[in-house]
Amino acid sequence: EGLGFDFDPFASVWDEMFAALFTYKLNYGDCNVPKRWNENPQLGLWCQRQRNVYKNNKLSPDHLRRLEDIGFVWNPLAANWEEMFSALVNHKQTHGDFKFPKKWDENPTLGDWCQKQRNAYKSSELSPERIKCLEDIGFGWNPLDTRWEKMFAALVAYKQINGDCNVPVEWDQNPELGQWCYVLRRSYRKGTISAERIQRLEQLGFMWEPLAANWEDRFATLVN
Repeated sequence: EGLGFDFDPFASVWDEMFAALFTYKLNYGDCNVPKRWNENPQLGLWCQRQRNVYKNNKLSPDHLRRLEDIGFVWNPLAANWEEMFSALVNHKQTHGDFKFPKKWDENPTLGDWCQKQRNAYKSSELSPERIKCLEDIGFGWNPLDTRWEKMFAALVAYKQINGDCNVPVEWDQNPELGQWCYVLRRSYRKGTISAERIQRLEQLGFMWEPLAANWEDRFATLVN
């Protein structure tokens, strides 16, 4: 002991790495050390070993307690998913939708995360539990389809109030709806709108050529 002989070098190494992890937590606010962290490459590998030992139920109660006391996360990917999902819920409550500007300073990674969830869903890599969580808050797997349904619902409401679907292109109450109707008519002329959507719009009384339809109405009135 006078020479500094270490009777338990493994415990000493563990304590040394734990101290490094504690310092990391103080500096960065969490214990999610990257696997290949340039400042201390061994620390990320050590954290991964702790998770593996924990999964195998071989981590001592003392080590388990000490790690959890400083907020060590055993499954950082799952924890990150929950954190991003919570951010998505807050965004929906604040903004009412799942739209994200290209440069959104509030949470720049949230839009990319949503796209990853859609990609995982398409490739059947998203768990049923996560699918349910997202669908329960109204998350759409195809944002273009989601927007179409939203605008169609707005058109239905317009028809109920005004008696027709002839939304002015620049309608003050909902400028987006008039533009959407204009784009629909242009897509119809180009033949790029699906038969199913054409049927739904026509059943609602949507006019593909409102000016021509108006002319015919006026002419019929003149005849009478």
